[in-house]
Amino acid sequence: MASQQRFLPLPFFLALAGILFSLWNALGDASALCVTEGCSLFSTYTLAGVSLWWAGVAGFGLLLLLAIPGLAAAGMVCAGLGLVLDCLLLLVMLFTAPCFNCLIIGLLLALTFVSYRAAARRDQRRPADGSLSPRLTVWILLFIVDVGCLARESLDPWALVEPSDGSEAAVRVYFSPSCAACVSLVRSYDEARSGSAAWYPVAENERDLMIIADMRRRMAEDGPEGGASLAAALDASLAAAPVRTAPSAQLSPGALLLQFRLWRNAARVLDAGSDRLPFVEFHGAPAVLQTPPQAAEMASSPAVPDAVTSPLPFLNVTGFCDGGDAPCDEPVFSGAFGSSAPSGASDASDASDVSRAPISLDSLMRGEHSE
Repeated sequence: MASQQRFLPLPFFLALAGILFSLWNALGDASALCVTEGCSLFSTYTLAGVSLWWAGVAGFGLLLLLAIPGLAAAGMVCAGLGLVLDCLLLLVMLFTAPCFNCLIIGLLLALTFVSYRAAARRDQRRPADGSLSPRLTVWILLFIVDVGCLARESLDPWALVEPSDGSEAAVRVYFSPSCAACVSLVRSYDEARSGSAAWYPVAENERDLMIIADMRRRMAEDGPEGGASLAAALDASLAAAPVRTAPSAQLSPGALLLQFRLWRNAARVLDAGSDRLPFVEFHGAPAVLQTPPQAAEMASSPAVPDAVTSPLPFLNVTGFCDGGDAPCDEPVFSGAFGSSAPSGASDASDASDVSRAPISLDSLMRGEHSE
C-alpha cells in the first residue's frame, strides 16, 4: 500500500530558492555575483520572447506546487526533465562561456531532483541504495567540467605593470625578455604618454623566468624614487645574466606562484590564437582604427573616388620575435613553458637586433607607426 501523500519540505524550499534567485536575475542586476562574462552572454537570450530566468521562475514554481500535496513521483519527472534541459545548457557553456548564476540554478535544480527522487523511493517503499540515475550522472560530469572552466576563466592574467591610476588598461602587451622586438617595445615605453598600458610577461624558457623574477625584484625595491621602471629593470636584468637557480629555489612557494602566473599569461596568448610575441590587446577602439578627418573628407570628395583609408601597419608581421622583416620560422611557444633554451640562443639577439623592431607602444596608442 502506498504511503499517504504529505507535504515535502525539502523540495519545497529548494524550489522556493530557485524561484527567488531566478526572480533576482530577471528583475535586478545580478552581474556583481557573476565572476565571468557568461552571465551577460546568457542573460539577454530569450526563447520565443521569454527570458531563461522567467522560464526558471515558471519551472521552479511548478516544482514548488508539486511539493505542497506531496506529489513526489510527478515532481521527480518534472525535475528530471529540467535536468535534461540543463545538461544541454551545460554543454553549450562548455563551448561558449560558463555562467556562474546559471550553475547555481542548475545546482538547485539537481538538488530538487535528488530530493524528489528520494521521496518517490520512500513512497514506493524502495530501499535507498545510493545509486545515481543516468541523467544525474551525466549532469554531474558536465557540471564538474563547467566549474573547472569557470575557475579557469575567473583567473585573470598577471600584470607586471598596470596603469598607475588604477583604471582598466586600454592596451595589454604580452612580452618576453628573449624576444628582441619585445625588448624594443619595452624600451620605447613612455609611462607619461602611454600610462594606460599594462604589461604581461611571458617566459619562453628558464632564463626568461629568472629575468622576470629579477625584474620584479628591481621594480619592487625601496629607494628615494621608488623601484626601477619597466625598461630600466629589463635592461638591468638582461645585463645581470641571471645564474641558474637551484632546484630547491625553484620549488619555493614564491617561485611556484610566479611560474603559475607566467603559465596563465602564456595560456592567454595561446587562447587568443597567437603563437608569436609581442602580443598586443586593445580594449576599446584604438586611434589607428578610426578614419582621420582628412581621410574622411577625401573619401567623400567626388574628385578623389579611390581615396585610401588609413592603413593598419601594426597588424602585419613585421617586428615579431626577432625584430626582423619576417615572422619567426618557428612559433615561440613550440616547447614547454619554463623549459631550458639552448645556451646563447636568445642572448645574442637581445643586444643586437632590438633596434630593428619598427613598432613602439606610443605609435600603437596614437595610431602612428615608426618608420
